[in-house]
Amino acid sequence: MAGRLPLHNRGSAIAQDRIDRLFDEMKAIGGPSGGERRHLGLGSYIVDKIVRAHGGSVDVTSSTEEGTTFTVRLPPVAAAASRHQ
Repeated sequence: MAGRLPLHNRGSAIAQDRIDRLFDEMKAIGGPSGGERRHLGLGSYIVDKIVRAHGGSVDVTSSTEEGTTFTVRLPPVAAAASRHQ
């Protein structure tokens, strides 16, 4: 069985240039006005690595109107693996 797990947030939209770097390891980014600098943690990086190790993907869409949605997609479970559950 294939899996799809969406996680939705109605907070502020994430700018496209930040989305492009969301899954990079420990990157410093500017604050909303480009002044304050903060670091993205390891959370999104680790999730991406785990999901990819299982043959899946993580996608992000974000807009002011719709909010932000992270979607984890995993491939179908092999028949042998499902027999051991």
